[in-house]
Amino acid sequence: MSGSVPLQADVLPSGSEHYVALSLPRWGDVEEYARKRSSVAAGAAGYEESGLHRYVARLTRVLRDKYAKEREECLCFPSYTVAKRCREYIRVAVAGSEGARNAKVRILQLSTARPLTDEEASSKKECKIAVAFVAGPYFTHMLDYWRLSGEMVSSRVAKYVLHELFMIEKSQAVASSSTSGHRGENEEKDFIESRYGRQVNFTFAATAERLVKKRIATKMVDLDDEATLTNSTPVLDMDIVALQMHQHSDYDDDDDDDDYGNVGVAGENIQSLVPAESMSVEVNTIDNGSVADAHVNPETDIFLFASGMASLYTTVRLLTKLDEQRQTLRNNRGTASPGPEQHSKKTVVLGVPCHDTYEMVTTLSKSYFIPENGTDGLSKLKEILHSGEQILAVITETPTNGLLDVTNLVELKQLSELFGFYIVVDESVGGFVNVDALVYCDIVCSSLVKMFSGTEDVVSGSMVVNPQSKLYDFAQTFMASEHEPSSVLWCEDIIQLEQNSRDFVSKSKRINTATKRLLRDVILPQRGTIFTEVHHPSITDRAQYNLIKGKQDGGYGGVFAVQFSTLERARSFYDRLNVCKGPGLGGDYTVACPWQLLNQYDEVDKTLIRVSVGLEDYDVLKRAFEEAIAA
Repeated sequence: MSGSVPLQADVLPSGSEHYVALSLPRWGDVEEYARKRSSVAAGAAGYEESGLHRYVARLTRVLRDKYAKEREECLCFPSYTVAKRCREYIRVAVAGSEGARNAKVRILQLSTARPLTDEEASSKKECKIAVAFVAGPYFTHMLDYWRLSGEMVSSRVAKYVLHELFMIEKSQAVASSSTSGHRGENEEKDFIESRYGRQVNFTFAATAERLVKKRIATKMVDLDDEATLTNSTPVLDMDIVALQMHQHSDYDDDDDDDDYGNVGVAGENIQSLVPAESMSVEVNTIDNGSVADAHVNPETDIFLFASGMASLYTTVRLLTKLDEQRQTLRNNRGTASPGPEQHSKKTVVLGVPCHDTYEMVTTLSKSYFIPENGTDGLSKLKEILHSGEQILAVITETPTNGLLDVTNLVELKQLSELFGFYIVVDESVGGFVNVDALVYCDIVCSSLVKMFSGTEDVVSGSMVVNPQSKLYDFAQTFMASEHEPSSVLWCEDIIQLEQNSRDFVSKSKRINTATKRLLRDVILPQRGTIFTEVHHPSITDRAQYNLIKGKQDGGYGGVFAVQFSTLERARSFYDRLNVCKGPGLGGDYTVACPWQLLNQYDEVDKTLIRVSVGLEDYDVLKRAFEEAIAA
């Protein structure tokens, strides 16, 4: 990232054709988007309206026109195994309903050609996808699976497959569905030009994946390894010196004079030189107080996924499989007896998460939802535990997506040791630099499209398994049989993710500082007048957050939320705020959204506006909020 990002409310600042964020510049746009999501749920929407990237939507139309039977719709998945999971999801969803036997899912496997020479391998790769077809009335269930599981085909895969499989053949399906007689010809020309203009070398993918995993595990950029990936132009020595001075500066989150907000990063291909903070796990054993030290192995303990939702979904499947084995073992031993142990254990969603997370867990597993995330939430959890019911796991975001609440992971860890449940933490909002939660949980999941990538043009996710967890051996066995690395992240996606994340540590620190200054200078002075509530870990849950705050580079994060006395005031502030608007967070630019309007929780105030601070010039950002407040 070079320099500062300009503010602009009506567009999102990305030149990438693979950009995944939405622009919702006015409150009315958010309301319209929410209505469209409802129409998708009702089945009254096309592919683009369903939230598919334009390349994925185009590929889906082509495949439907070429292979679908009458009144069938289709969707693409990264593997045959994933498509079968979608088929099973639909079977369960429609079971017992009228006409359920008509909800049959056909699966077609397609593959592009393999490269024939080493030279071809730099720009050609075998790509396998699975296409699932279902009768139109049941297509919404397929879209639900795509959204909740996160097991999706990326825009780069769709673009590559379109070119390799269909564009050269001049698909009759594309031509017949075009509104212009030259549409198919023009699309083919666009894809051929893109193909010959491609700069990415596919053979770098394995090295890029290794670097990404290592970066997650250690928060460190390996300069020697990255040199093999960088086709950079020469950089002036003065630029390198400036970058070193900026990125080696000590960061003290309690020092009000710290300011990285106006420091530009020179040279897009320069690697981050921030000293590494190893993701070292110190596990306190409650029984004897001993401390074990373990280091995450990037190759064996970190798994990458097509999205953050896919990492959470896989974790839920892992836990469900473990519980199924428990029940099978008890039945085989003949020890099953009437009571809670005979049935599936429930999973607890603690705190108010992203609504897709809530819907996924509550749809795909037996569960409890405890919206409170502080003392009240733990008290309700204790009531369940002390009733004699055994639970399988607690899934929690920390900080949470909307209210920025922080779970008391220390006490939760103690409860898990006493009552034998597992802990899964989604730290996407805080990020690897700011949050060190692994010591208190069994699995950490994250959406890498946010702070780690920053540019929001690569949908991806990760799962980190705690090597000291009692779940570790089973998790390794499960992932060895269920995880399909070749179908999870396409080579172009992992290479782009590696490039995007090279300076994620320095960007996180700059955003932390800008957020602290914005809260201090503009937001908090208006608490009690313009804003009725201000939510940020440094304000509402500072003591709890300090227990999981990154020891070396960590801050309190770049996401905060504000509430208003009336909906009209919230609407006016949102419409006048001259920053980007939409549901994204953790990007290089500041973005705001009416969080409750998009997530529809009764437990959250309707006036809540969440803000994710970016890398803009601080003075410009400060002025944007001051003007919105004064209007």
